[in-house]
Amino acid sequence: SRSMRADGTDEVLPTLDRLARRLRRDLGESLYSVTRQSVPLGQATTPSLEALEAWSEGQFHWGQRRFDEAVSLFQRAIELDSSFAMAHQELGGAYYYMGDRQKGERHFEMAVSLTDRITERERLWIQAEIENWRENYESAVAAYNIYLTRFQDDLSGWFRLGFAQMRQGHNPEAVRAFTRVAELDPTNVAAYINLATSYNQLGEREKALEHYLNAFELRPDWRTSGNLNHEFGFNYAELGEIENAEAVFREMLSGPDDQRALGYRSLGLLNMYVGRYREAQEHLRQAVLIQEALGYGLSEFRSRLYLASALLAHGAEEAVREELAIARTLAEPESVEPNWLQYVGKHHARLGMIEETVTFLANAVSRMNEDSPGDRAAVALLRGELALAQGMTEEALRHLETAYALTESSYALASLAYAHYVAGDLERAEEDYLTLIFRLDLGWEAQEPWAQAHYRLGNIYQQLGDTGNALKYYRALLNIWEHGDDDILLLAEARRRIEELSG
Repeated sequence: SRSMRADGTDEVLPTLDRLARRLRRDLGESLYSVTRQSVPLGQATTPSLEALEAWSEGQFHWGQRRFDEAVSLFQRAIELDSSFAMAHQELGGAYYYMGDRQKGERHFEMAVSLTDRITERERLWIQAEIENWRENYESAVAAYNIYLTRFQDDLSGWFRLGFAQMRQGHNPEAVRAFTRVAELDPTNVAAYINLATSYNQLGEREKALEHYLNAFELRPDWRTSGNLNHEFGFNYAELGEIENAEAVFREMLSGPDDQRALGYRSLGLLNMYVGRYREAQEHLRQAVLIQEALGYGLSEFRSRLYLASALLAHGAEEAVREELAIARTLAEPESVEPNWLQYVGKHHARLGMIEETVTFLANAVSRMNEDSPGDRAAVALLRGELALAQGMTEEALRHLETAYALTESSYALASLAYAHYVAGDLERAEEDYLTLIFRLDLGWEAQEPWAQAHYRLGNIYQQLGDTGNALKYYRALLNIWEHGDDDILLLAEARRRIEELSG
């Protein structure tokens, strides 16, 4: 038998948790097993112990990436206690994660309306979490820091602070926060994953790989979990280890259909990176077929846009327009956020499809959350691309500079660089394209502009009369696509210019 004393009623449940863990260790269970399989009751205000249990178990499932189970448990907690503020906040965040911001906002509003009956700790936490989910990262970081001055060893507080800093692009600070999480809980797999992401964004890809491997040693099943497989594989690609990247993505092909679709999409993007666009098209068509059959509209939408980019590399404009026509129908639901509309809108603008671009811009404006920098950036980018397509370069630059200032994303930077190029401001375009190439931001919509930046820089230097640098960047594109398709339009143009300059 074992016993512990609780110093007050507030400490009864935490003391029971500690007592249970100690007893399990005494009986021979490993520390890792105890940590992994324990579901401690969280600290939240509710008169229902059953609701508290459901909410706590929901948090555990969310941390294990079992999102559907977590949402069901959060809903159960609210059914048992409709005034459970923390459960409303948690469910609101879950809906945000799944792309249904309207439902998310309803639960956020309910959580805020209930803060007069909860503890200061809960109130501070709810405030920080809502700002984080709304992507108001500056406000979120300030709120988490206030929270952590009061509750200095709160693991969740450090984790969420690190996440907000990472999304801000403040990666050195994010590394410190996630390192603190790992110190508090050496078995926290998500901390290692986010350390890997932060180091990757800092360009320290060897350190990123080390932390991915640490995470997957603790949880081998996470190697084939959603985007983690994709990010892990592209870490290898960024290190130049293409065969290892391909092997990681192929691990997904032996799983269920939704997993296979993500594996095919990752393989498609990897093949696009090395210039094997025809092979990429086949992989992306496989992803589209599976996602269409599953009814995964947003995933199918994204895969079709990647397929359109792969087709465009060979100049198959008619096939591109067919894919975009289907993408337009998939973008109609109001749940499709401005972030996604900017991708399809930019495709249409670059093809000179003005009327369609105007429609996407109007939809993005109607769905925009004014409090979200990401939403405002997406709308600004669409406005800039539309103005650029209409020949209004000064207006385009104004909007695209706003889009980039709001997010500093590589995708917005690519649009801004192209606008500077079209406007004839070659020095600014050179600076933007050099930054874009340095970032090596692979595995998503910014990947194609990254590859094209090499050709564009070659052209800029050619116009400036700098033959040495022009040849350098044209040849760099040839090296990237050394084992790619011979009939890529941009590749043929780069070869022609190399011959012209060499002659």
